[in-house]
Amino acid sequence: ASTIRRMLGHLEKILAQIADSPDLPVAKVSVLTEQEKKQLFQEWNPEPAVLAYEKLLPERIAEIAARFPEREAVRFGSEALSYHEFNQRANQLAHLLQRKGVGPEVLVGIALPRSTDLVIAIIATLKAGGAYVPLDPQYPAERIQYIVQDAHLPVLVTHSSLKSNFKDFPGEVILLDDPDILKNLPSDNPDVSISPDNLAYVIYTSGSTGRPKGVMVEHRHMMHLLEALQDRIYNRYSKKHLRATLNAPVLFDASVQQLVTLALGFTLVVVPEELRQDGQGLLKFLEEQRIDVLDCVPTQLKLLIEAGFLEKSGWRPRICLPGGEAIDEHTWKLLQQTEHIDFYNMYGPTECTVDSVVSVVKEAPEMPTIGQALRNMRAYILDAEGQPVPIGIVGEIYLSGHGVTRGYLNRPDLTAERFLPDPFTSEKGIRMYRTGDLGRYTEYGHIEFLGRADTQVKLHGFRIELGEIEAVLREHPQVKEAVVQVHADEKGYQRLVAYWMRQPDTDVQTNDLRQFLQAKLPHYMVPSIFMELDRFPLTPNGKIDRRALPKPQIGKTDVYREYAAPRTPTEEILARIWEDILRVPGIGAYDNFFDLGGHSLMATQLVSRIRQAFQVEIPIRAVFETSNLAELASRVDEALQSARGVSLPPFRKISREQPLPLSFAQQRLWFIEQLEPGTPMYNIPSSFRLKGELNLEVLQKALSEIVRRHESLRTSFQSVDGQGRPVIHPPFQVEIPVEDLSRLSQDEQKKAIRQRIREFHNQPFDITRLPLFRILLLKLDTRDYVVLFNMHHIISDGWSVGVFVRELATLYRSFAEGKPSPLPELAFQYVDYAAWQREWLKDEVLEHQLAYWREKLKGAPPLLELPTDHPRPHVQTYHGAVERLEISE
Repeated sequence: ASTIRRMLGHLEKILAQIADSPDLPVAKVSVLTEQEKKQLFQEWNPEPAVLAYEKLLPERIAEIAARFPEREAVRFGSEALSYHEFNQRANQLAHLLQRKGVGPEVLVGIALPRSTDLVIAIIATLKAGGAYVPLDPQYPAERIQYIVQDAHLPVLVTHSSLKSNFKDFPGEVILLDDPDILKNLPSDNPDVSISPDNLAYVIYTSGSTGRPKGVMVEHRHMMHLLEALQDRIYNRYSKKHLRATLNAPVLFDASVQQLVTLALGFTLVVVPEELRQDGQGLLKFLEEQRIDVLDCVPTQLKLLIEAGFLEKSGWRPRICLPGGEAIDEHTWKLLQQTEHIDFYNMYGPTECTVDSVVSVVKEAPEMPTIGQALRNMRAYILDAEGQPVPIGIVGEIYLSGHGVTRGYLNRPDLTAERFLPDPFTSEKGIRMYRTGDLGRYTEYGHIEFLGRADTQVKLHGFRIELGEIEAVLREHPQVKEAVVQVHADEKGYQRLVAYWMRQPDTDVQTNDLRQFLQAKLPHYMVPSIFMELDRFPLTPNGKIDRRALPKPQIGKTDVYREYAAPRTPTEEILARIWEDILRVPGIGAYDNFFDLGGHSLMATQLVSRIRQAFQVEIPIRAVFETSNLAELASRVDEALQSARGVSLPPFRKISREQPLPLSFAQQRLWFIEQLEPGTPMYNIPSSFRLKGELNLEVLQKALSEIVRRHESLRTSFQSVDGQGRPVIHPPFQVEIPVEDLSRLSQDEQKKAIRQRIREFHNQPFDITRLPLFRILLLKLDTRDYVVLFNMHHIISDGWSVGVFVRELATLYRSFAEGKPSPLPELAFQYVDYAAWQREWLKDEVLEHQLAYWREKLKGAPPLLELPTDHPRPHVQTYHGAVERLEISE
């Protein structure tokens, strides 16, 4: 009803204007009623106040240090600095920076790992009067060089371990980890005249032209942010001393929102990089550190929710500030239903000093909204002509007020294009920023975010211009055309997908393109999926139709061409982790993490899972450098060697002329067989239905080829001097017996199938004789079969069954088409792994493993008596029972 009333008001307004001014261009006709104008420009967007900041951020922090000298200011791991200590060290570095020529409008590059030093360097730069420019040491050298040159950086603050990344830096380099660097420097607050209009920092964001652009932010903009957040959020809480996280990377502007809390006397706890995308680890960290305020991106919040963040148990932050991405409707409803945490949905571009619009989630409508403008900010929804649109109508979001920054460094043309005079305010000099985001006002005054008007995206908190990736990809000499899009999988995780066309008569592979981009772009901007097209779909006017680009089948790839089963324990464990993260079955040793749909967020999850599984630290860059599973497994093995001080033997093919070893798993099964010969308890049975035309001869040929390929399937096990030894036999042809049940009725067939399965699966193997697998085909009809298959565990396991089925399907398909086997020869066989395992697990390594279990099992009873109804028999029979339950509908 309210919408209809507004529409009638719009119609009346339009008709009145047409009657009064028949020659008025349609584009100039305003549909806003007086009531809507009052709501949009007075109630929901009051005029910004005239502000004069007497004290800026460095002075505010110095005041807190004077009032609360012993209060903890910054913590990273076990290192904690009081406000007095933090202020003194920041002052000392500020004095050093001033001696190096740093003052107002002078830019200082900061390239430091997450640490207390990082926070000190940022605040020291502000205290010296300069402006900081964050640099990620992991950026490609070309991107770092571009930012250094574009910003004309005269000074760089870094660590000695990172100095080689900046060997060509033309200015002064300060190594903050030098123990003598701050000695004998004054620790009092430096004397510097800083104006609110002076630069405070420059953060580089993605640029559509292929080059990043630096956003210039002044001190008054930071002070506006601080006071606006205090007004909208922090004044709600009586506990003034809160513990907040420095969670965002400092090259991401959300970090500013966290850093300014030092001027409120908060304790700033730096989140270690390895925990940022580890849901369980981050949740534990928040509890251990007693965090009150958590700032995060929604993707990170989802990981926390999966780990139990919303469940009321243990310590949980009182305030959570998700921002940087849109929140989906399902997550929004979960947040609204959570009583013990206050969620604030934060929205704002870097060009408007982090946050401009905030939604108090519990006070917002049921649908996701970004809320209302912060104090002294205004949010307009305008049409293509720059005119305000009515409530409920979609338009582009423009932001105005005291958070709108100076513009882009060295880019006056782009600044003029995006930063426009505000025609809707009476205050002189106020500009509005054209965000490129689409939105609409609800009737309650909340803004609903509806995506982008261009190709810019927000991915895992980072703003990415797809045009920048496309421009860099087109620089590759063998790429004719390129388009980059974002696609989400069934769980909502977004991935960058690059569509490309090759130049004629060129030979370039996906991995070549990935490496080319990795050398020029940050890892979060490198597409995880590359799709080659013969041509791009076009719109009627000849432009690329982005909506018609094929959606990638994430995780679907031709793994058979280069498939090789994992060969080492490390590869097996990694493969299982990949399967779980990527949701892709049958990971092979030569599969590529990113070709299977991995992205930067999944890479951080992978690093976390590796830490849990192997108890070693692998840097995230290792995933990007060695995205092949076998190569990554080698990196993990190297880390294990380093951690244990033990080197792994090389993996090599052994001679079949020597006595062959059993693996430890095979030795265990051989030993059990000596105690209980002929037991079927270590059979691995399977049965499945086949419907369709079956070529028995082709199936037998495919099975024979698998037997030839895999020595395990033609291995028996003999006793030699009381020890088990594998004996590898020559390849043999497999013949499949067929039992015809087609003349039986359906009920008789079902009964016969159950009986055959029971008999077939319970038939024991003699491990001294071939074959240690058997197959039986039950024919139900000319196009309907039941296949019974069984293997002894000494030659196979559950993982191997998956390999067997995949190879059988591939070989059957190729042989049925008259083609040769597409499978490559295996570089190693299981007996090679057994020899490698025996060579590795011996002496001190074996003793270390045995000592662990001796300690764990110390004091355990020799026989575990269970309180069962029946006494334990002297001989284990394995006889169970079946209890049939009749369930009525």
